[in-house]
Amino acid sequence: MPLQYSVCPEEQFLLVTASGDCRRGDMDDLRARLLADDRIVPGTKMLFDTRGAVSHLPFSDLKDIANRLKGIFDKGVTTVAVVATSHLIYSLATTFGVFARYQPVQVKPFRNIDEARAWLGSKVEEAAPAA
Repeated sequence: MPLQYSVCPEEQFLLVTASGDCRRGDMDDLRARLLADDRIVPGTKMLFDTRGAVSHLPFSDLKDIANRLKGIFDKGVTTVAVVATSHLIYSLATTFGVFARYQPVQVKPFRNIDEARAWLGSKVEEAAPAA
């Protein structure tokens, strides 16, 4: 399966790892699995690591995918960092972020996983109440 994920409920953190050939059906399958997972709660942050993936998603599918992922965003995923070393996947993530602006989520592509983690960490600090 090209899209695997793990959830750390204590940190409200979701890691999706893409490997090999990824197609539209794989995104739909991931969506169904995430919707069924009770560990995803309001405030969950997602790191989508595509460094091992080869995308077969056409740009024309991105708007529909963003709309179909609305249920996951409504469920609680608030921020998504996409790590991409491939120029194509980085461009897809950038375009997806434009479509996702109409959803209750922030999406940002990165080339470096440490920068993505730092950005997600800054989102935790922004959401934390002042002491």
